Amino acid sequence: MKVIKRMSLRQLQRMFFSIYGERNERLYGSSNLLLHVFEETAVIAESFRKEDHKDIYPAIARFLNWLLGFCNSEGVDLSDAIFAKYHGACPYCGRPMHCTCISAETKPRKWRRQKKNVMMPDSLQAWQDMFKNIYGRVNKVAGREKCWLHLHEELGEVSRAFRLKERVNLRDELADVFAWLVAFCNNSGIGLEFAILRHYPGKCDVCGKKQCQCPIV
Repeated sequence: MKVIKRMSLRQLQRMFFSIYGERNERLYGSSNLLLHVFEETAVIAESFRKEDHKDIYPAIARFLNWLLGFCNSEGVDLSDAIFAKYHGACPYCGRPMHCTCISAETKPRKWRRQKKNVMMPDSLQAWQDMFKNIYGRVNKVAGREKCWLHLHEELGEVSRAFRLKERVNLRDELADVFAWLVAFCNNSGIGLEFAILRHYPGKCDVCGKKQCQCPIV
């Protein structure tokens, strides 16, 4: 079996920009990139509903490709956005492990983070591990369906923040989308590094070029 190398989220965002940045800028705007994100959620939902595990891996890879394309278009470093909100702990109760906030009927007040030496996860797997430590137990109880519904809810918030030009909220909601994507993957036994780097080994999955030359789709 081919060994999949480790890659940080920031490296992945830069890789997608190298492959698709010029094409996305020339053929798409932020609105169309965001529409592609929603389009891929439908593909994932269909694969999920049909329990088609073979198709769900490339669909998740394409979802993150378009999401990071949207982030690049809006000048958002997704790693910074996620780490600013989820600094190794739940942003509401401050627990680094076994948070139960999302199971409460009322959301707790936002926790004032204490200064501490917490390192940003250095790979996609490390991000998955971080979120599993914080929310793994409660997300497992909630199940894949609720995690997927939460992801859709946060995508709606991204759309609203984008439409209203609320830059701070846009960053926060993009961080939440990633958090719920990871929750869904953790509950489904899907490794993001494996899913993405197998589908995008440093080049376009369609034309095979290191700088995509595909026509508009």
